[in-house]
Amino acid sequence: MPISTVTVNAYADWNGDADFADANEDISAYLQRVDVRRGRASVNDEFSAGTMTIEVDNQSGLFSPFNASSAIYGSMLPGRAIKVEAVHLAVTYPVFYGYITDYQQSRSPSGRPSVVITALDAFDVLRFGSIRTALQESKRVDQLITACLDAGGWSASLRDLDTAEVTVTTAWWHDTDTLTAIRSAAKQNLGGQLFISRDGKVTWRNRYARSAAAVHATLTGPQGLGFGIRRDDFISDVHHTRGGIDIASANSVLYSHTPTGRRLQPGSTDPENTIYLDFAAGGKSVVTPLATTDYLANAQADGGGADKTAQVTVSSFTAYGGGAVITFANADSAPVYLYHTASAAFQVRGLAVTQQSDKRRIEVAAASPIVDNQVFSDAFDYYDDATDIEAFAHYRLNVFNAIQPRMGVDLTPRSDAEMAVVLGGELGKRITLQNTTGLYPTQVSGDFFTEAISLSLSPGLQVGCRWELFHEDQAMGAFFRISGAAGGGQDYSQIATAAPVTGDRIAF
Repeated sequence: MPISTVTVNAYADWNGDADFADANEDISAYLQRVDVRRGRASVNDEFSAGTMTIEVDNQSGLFSPFNASSAIYGSMLPGRAIKVEAVHLAVTYPVFYGYITDYQQSRSPSGRPSVVITALDAFDVLRFGSIRTALQESKRVDQLITACLDAGGWSASLRDLDTAEVTVTTAWWHDTDTLTAIRSAAKQNLGGQLFISRDGKVTWRNRYARSAAAVHATLTGPQGLGFGIRRDDFISDVHHTRGGIDIASANSVLYSHTPTGRRLQPGSTDPENTIYLDFAAGGKSVVTPLATTDYLANAQADGGGADKTAQVTVSSFTAYGGGAVITFANADSAPVYLYHTASAAFQVRGLAVTQQSDKRRIEVAAASPIVDNQVFSDAFDYYDDATDIEAFAHYRLNVFNAIQPRMGVDLTPRSDAEMAVVLGGELGKRITLQNTTGLYPTQVSGDFFTEAISLSLSPGLQVGCRWELFHEDQAMGAFFRISGAAGGGQDYSQIATAAPVTGDRIAF
C-alpha cells in the first residue's frame, strides 16, 4: 500500500518580528533537503543544542546574501528564527524550531545553485549574555527555571515546564548565562530532564514524567537495529555534593568598594555614576546604601577637600541575589569622589547567604563493579536533602552497574501508521522493543527511551530516521510513586488487585 504524501514546509522570520507570516518567509517551494540532529550521547550527559541544515534552491538568487535585487536582501542575518514542519494526512508535525547560525552559498556538481542554511535550537541562543536573579526563596525547581528564563527575556510561549517535586530553600544566579542557570536549576530536581522540544520550547520534565509516559511505538522487526555496550556506560562509584546554605541573622557588609576615591560625574546619567557590584556572598534583605553610614563624598580622591556627601544621593538601587546595580546622582557642578574609610569607597549591607565550608559529599561505591575507577561526580549547589541525594546516588550506581544495551534503530516508514510514528517521535518517548524472533534477532526485549533523534526529509521522497535508545532503567523511566489515583500507567504499582480503583499504590 503506498504511503500518503508527506509535505515539508519551511519558514524563516526574515524581518525578526517573531512570526512567519510576511512575504518570502514561507520558503517551502525552494526546499531541497532537511537534516536534523537532536539529543545527547549518553543519559549522563546534558542535552546539547539541536542542529538543522536545510538546502534551498537558489536559481532565482533569492537566497544570495549579497544580491541587492533579492527581496530579502539585508535580512538574511544570523539569529533569525527558522522552523520546519511536516504534514501527513492533515496532521502537522513540528520537525525543528531554531535560529540561523550561517549560510553557505555554492553550486552543486551539476551546476545547480543552492544555499545551505544551518540553525541551532534555543540552547545555543541561551548561552549568550548573562542574567541576574533576585534571591529565590522556597521555590520549586520549575519556578527557579522560570525565574532564570524571565531574567533572560525568554518568551513565555516557548516554555513547557512540569511541576517539580523539589522545593529549594534558597538559590540565586548572578552574571551567569541563561543556559548555565537553567541547567543548574533543573539539576536540583533529581531525575528530571531539560531539553529543547522539536517546536522550539524550553522543556523540563520532572522525575516521574518518563515513568508515566505511554508507549509511543512497539518495534518488533525494524529495518535497521543494532546495539552496543560501552565502557563509558558503567560506573563504579558515585560522588555527589549537596548544597548547604546558611543565612545570617544580622546585617553585615556584603560589598566594600576598593580602592577609595571612586569618581562621580555631575548628574546621574554619566556611565561613571553607575556601579555594578558582586557580593562576596549571596545577599538577602539588602539595604540601600545610606549617606554617612555607607558612603561619604569629598572633593578630592584621597578624601581631602570639602565634604560633598550632601550633594550625593542614590538615584537607583537594584539588589540581586549575588550583587547589585547602583546609580549615584551628583548635584555638584564638579566631579566628587566616594569615600568611606581608608580601604573602602562605599559599602553595601545585608544578610549574608553563604554555602557551608565543608565539602558535604555523599559517596557510594559498588561492591562488585563491572569496571573499576569509573567515578561519576555531580554537584547540587542548592539542594540539601541528604537522604534524597544518597538514594539517588544508589539508584545511579545500581542502574549503571548493570549491563544494558544502547540501541540504535533505523526506521524507513512502510505505511501511513509507521510514518505517523516516525514524524511523531520526540526526545523522551517510550519505545518498546521486541526483537527475540526472526532472522538474526538481538534477543533484546524491553522498554527504552529516545535520547537522540536524527531525521532526514526530502520533499516528495522517503523519510529517513534514526533513534538512539537507552534502557528505561538508565533513562530514569522506571521510577514509581505512591498514589491513590484511579487508572494505571507505568508509574503505578497496585497492591490491592481486588480493588483496582481505590487500592493503595506503592512506589520507589
